[in-house]
Amino acid sequence: APFSVLCALFSLTHARASLEQLVQLEQFDLNATAQQFHTLGNHCISRLSRTFVCEKLAIPTTTSTRPPSASLFTRLMRGCSSTPSTTDLPPTAYYSHDLSPRWVLIVLDTTELSGHANHPPDSEPARESAAYLAANPLSEKNPHMIPWNGGITKRQMAWLKAEIRRAERRGKLVLVACHHPIHPDSARKSHLAWNYREILKVLRKSSNVRLVLSGHDHLGGGCRVTARRGKTEQVYVTVPAILEAGEHENEYLVVDVDELERLTGGGKGNRTAVAADAAGFFIGWGGPKSERIARQVF
Repeated sequence: APFSVLCALFSLTHARASLEQLVQLEQFDLNATAQQFHTLGNHCISRLSRTFVCEKLAIPTTTSTRPPSASLFTRLMRGCSSTPSTTDLPPTAYYSHDLSPRWVLIVLDTTELSGHANHPPDSEPARESAAYLAANPLSEKNPHMIPWNGGITKRQMAWLKAEIRRAERRGKLVLVACHHPIHPDSARKSHLAWNYREILKVLRKSSNVRLVLSGHDHLGGGCRVTARRGKTEQVYVTVPAILEAGEHENEYLVVDVDELERLTGGGKGNRTAVAADAAGFFIGWGGPKSERIARQVF
């Protein structure tokens, strides 16, 4: 059956103060009948432990588990510890989920490789993060190598490659979601994932990857490129932050994935004229930044 994807960027800023923001987010849980999926961002773990955030946002800590169905508000009210754990092993907050017989969602954790990851200092991700930053320091060539940006570890990169191969074998189209932008034309250079070049190389190889959603850069952005294999296109969208919306405004995008498949399946010549209240596979948006991106990408 046809379905759409609502894309929105929320920000968790302070430990207990962020509960008020999450209660607002809870309205999606209470009023929507659609499934919801979350990805970790740098603000989520700046003052909260990764274990706590994964539990309360129902982010699976294994690669094959669907988030539980309990409401977000209920999970939050079960308790809040603002002190990061120094003994727990950092959970793997990346996972995949079949959205439909045709589509699979791959959620990356681009806070895993980061100077802002809140890992126990002696953990493997913390050591790998420190080594990567030392080998790739902040420079004019690498303006994105700042602590609050991040990327994916070697272990997660191997998992991503395996998930894409699995999707290809199953004939599935792939929607990727992560916090930090991956394509340099989809966001400001200073906001890109640490190892965006390596991640992008993996994604661009597959004609099954059609849509990559990210956040982090509050201004948003987007681009549409041809996959290196085949004639299909890939869309990279950085969703504007709701935080930047004006009074009585909003910022979000709604993607019709069936239309996305059709319009990215045969190159740019497959584009068609669209109504004034739609832009191709974007069938809705919540503010001027979102509308600009929708029309720019299409």
